[in-house]
Amino acid sequence: MPSTTFRIGQDLTVGRLGLGAMHLPTERPGDRPSAVAVARRAVELGITLIDTAHLYGAGANEEVLAEAREIVDIASVQNRYNLTDREHEPVLAACEAADIAFLPWRTVPWGKAGDRAEVAAVAAELDATPTQVCLAWPLARSPVVLPIPGTSSIAHLEENTAAADLALTPELRGRLDGIAASA
Repeated sequence: MPSTTFRIGQDLTVGRLGLGAMHLPTERPGDRPSAVAVARRAVELGITLIDTAHLYGAGANEEVLAEAREIVDIASVQNRYNLTDREHEPVLAACEAADIAFLPWRTVPWGKAGDRAEVAAVAAELDATPTQVCLAWPLARSPVVLPIPGTSSIAHLEENTAAADLALTPELRGRLDGIAASA
């Protein structure tokens, strides 16, 4: 018989059967109690892995599950977040306050990261690539941020990994922070 649990990292064991929260009803105000009831019942049944995304109900799904925190811990949140798209800053702030991992996806904005003059300039100053700068920025932004850039190329993997070694000074980070205002 296969194992019924899986260990994430060193200290988080979750059930191998989880709940995908995409179908929790959140569109109408009357749907919220039903969605909360389903999430609570999942926890009562022993489900310890619930997957959600901002995409599900334009954030309403995550709000419902933030309530599934009174009875179960939240290990991480995964939202789109990068230099030019900071819509989820309030979620990141909540993660920081609760020491919850924030896993940004699409960490490198669509298109070439170096298309932004400021990114290209910072990259040149650091002898780095624009992609590395785009990955170094969220790492410098918050200690709870764990970027998850995807690639199918060993060269890109190596380039992405090297971004963790870039040190953004407060001045460089301030310049990059200003990009969102002009986006």
